[in-house]
Amino acid sequence: MKTDILKIPEVENLDTTENLDVITTLDTSSFGNDVKTTEFHPAEENKAVTVTDSHVVLWDITESAGKSILNIPLEGKNNPKFTTGKWNPYQNCNQFTTATESHLKTYDVRTGDLAWSIEGVHSQLVRDLDYNMNKQYHVATCGDDGFLKIWDFRQTTQPVFARSDHSHWVWSVRFNHFHDQLILTASSDARVLLSSAASVSSENNVESCLPEDAKGLETKQTLKDGPLQWCEHEDSVYCAEWSPAEPWVFASLSYDGRLLISHVRRSLKYQIML
Repeated sequence: MKTDILKIPEVENLDTTENLDVITTLDTSSFGNDVKTTEFHPAEENKAVTVTDSHVVLWDITESAGKSILNIPLEGKNNPKFTTGKWNPYQNCNQFTTATESHLKTYDVRTGDLAWSIEGVHSQLVRDLDYNMNKQYHVATCGDDGFLKIWDFRQTTQPVFARSDHSHWVWSVRFNHFHDQLILTASSDARVLLSSAASVSSENNVESCLPEDAKGLETKQTLKDGPLQWCEHEDSVYCAEWSPAEPWVFASLSYDGRLLISHVRRSLKYQIML
């Protein structure tokens, strides 16, 4: 098992991805049987992390053959497995969060020590996670129990937000980077849901900053928690992503190879902006 890092040619109109140059190869054959994900470091271009079924491996990717800097094995009873992982964009980008079985485990990549964890995040397998770029301690999770949950990892007894609007496994969850009350979830029920988590978003604190005589006055129509719109696929949807440049555009990819590019409804857009 390995991960190849490819170089995209500097051309204006790239119409093919064939024969791209491999600039770095990360050989994970000694760290597990299955590569779950490889994630570039958010701030340091010479580092990346690979999550296999049993290890988290930090790499130096400056050379053509990546060099392993840190190797964190997964420990536990009954041979647990990692399912995915993602960098914590806060804490100086020194933490990496993994999903294993129904739990979250976050490691300090400077030492390999466990920084924090949340047990029993979902009643079944955790499939994906995503950090809120506007609220430091909020992380969203989804899993085979059909739930979307948002956790404040300072207080882990229960989630601060939970919805079960899908009828099957939820494979992907993504916060909107600009308007964090908007969340995408993709599921095996062949649907992508655009939902509102306005009650726990960063924009929910706007009223507290107003003068006393202005509080309670509606300056704009607030979104209610729950599904806002959805798009249908013909098969299981495994991935949904927001555009990094346009906050009102998102893409979804299903098992049958169908890629959909969708827009947030104009009425919702104006409701948020005005």
